[in-house]
Amino acid sequence: MAAEWVSNVVVMARLTDEAYKLTMGDPMTILTPADLDRPIALGEYLDGLDAGEYEGHDFRARAVDNVYRDPTGRFIHVAFRATTPDVFLVVVVDDLSRSVYGHHLLDMRARGRLGRLIRRRGALPDG
Repeated sequence: MAAEWVSNVVVMARLTDEAYKLTMGDPMTILTPADLDRPIALGEYLDGLDAGEYEGHDFRARAVDNVYRDPTGRFIHVAFRATTPDVFLVVVVDDLSRSVYGHHLLDMRARGRLGRLIRRRGALPDG
């Protein structure tokens, strides 16, 4: 379910809850720019997303909240913060193939008190 290049146009893959959760493991490791062997350029991918993907949330600032790696080292999650508190657009990068695997709208508000606790402890993304 990775994003595919077709005639120089990238096909965006919105990940279902199930597909998103399969890109995670325990523990997810928070990364810093120094942890990455190369920058992850996601501007073109974000530019290609339809406004409907945001479900009314504003991600225009493209503010990165955190970056995480799954325990296998295959997937990197880049969490962009919306202007709505506790709402994130998570772009999942397949580090092995060096491509965008897809994206997922993560609304921690729907998780209530547990979501806020997870968020404070830095354990986002929680799926």
